[in-house]
Parts: sequence; structure tokens; C-alpha cells
Amino acid sequence: MGTKIIPEGNGIKIYTERLVLKEMSGENFDDLYEFLSDPDVMYAWEHAFTEEDARAWLNKQRTRYAKYGFGAWGVFLKGSAKMIGQCGVTMQPYLGGDVPEIGYILNKNYWGNGYATEAASAAREAAFGRFGFDSVYAFIRTNNFNSVAVARRLGMRRLGVTIKIYRGKEMPHYVYFSEK
Repeated sequence: MGTKIIPEGNGIKIYTERLVLKEMSGENFDDLYEFLSDPDVMYAWEHAFTEEDARAWLNKQRTRYAKYGFGAWGVFLKGSAKMIGQCGVTMQPYLGGDVPEIGYILNKNYWGNGYATEAASAAREAAFGRFGFDSVYAFIRTNNFNSVAVARRLGMRRLGVTIKIYRGKEMPHYVYFSEK
């Protein structure tokens, strides 16, 4: 089965072979906080999120859904109400403008099953098909080898390195790129 993108309300629901990606809501907060507060999951950010950070993250995604029709969607195993991660398309500043980025974070209990690649592939398909982008990017911390592997499995190519400022700290990120 290929990826299916189904309109739902003002947003979409994405179905893959094993996953469903859909907008996060307040009822997903506990699952979201579970992985955002895990230092092993958030090592590339160099800090686990507090409850306040996680609520702000959820609100930021909901603002993105309203503004763009997309953002970081919750990732669910088919037939399950538990959110195992988040993956989606967000607009990120780069080279003086905003570009669509594919990003993903998974609960560590679900690592090693190909879910990040499956979800990121579906998000990229939505970016190209549903939202009409000609290219997508991924900004990945240079020490985040698992995310680099996902980008490579998606056929993305590395363009170089950029510095992102997060919490007052310069953090080098690889810039990966893929065209339609």
C-alpha cells in the first residue's frame, strides 16, 4: 500500500503501510510530553523539554496548522490511539527566506523499526503533492547520526552545514535537500 493523503476538517490525515500521521491535539499531550521530556530522545537539542516547553511546542504546531495547513503531525501506529512520535513539514528560515523542512522525533521505544523513514517519506510526499513544494530540506544536528541515516534513506543529499542558534547557543546542522 502506498501513502494515502485524506482531507480531514481543515487539515489532512496521512496513511502509510503501518502509520497514521494527523494533527496533534490536547488529548495527545501526555504522549508528546513522554518523548519530548526524554533526554535520550532530545539529545540533539541538548535538553529534555519541560512540561511548559512541551505545551508551547504543541501550541506552535497548532498555530502552524491554522496558518499553513501543515506542521509537525502526530505519528500513530495504525489501530492505536498512542502517539509514538511526531513528523511533518514546517517552514524554517534559511538563506534569507523560509523553506519547507521535513522533521521527525520518535519515542525511543519505537526506534529501529523504520517508522521515522516511513513517516518522513509520507511527509515529503505530502509536501510535494498536497502542498505543491518543489523541494524540501532537513536541518539535522551534526551529531544526530540516526536522523542523518533517515535523510539518506530518503535520497536527500547534503548541501553543507549551517549554524542555528538555540537557547543562545550556536549549534551546527547539516543541511539536507531533496527535489520533487
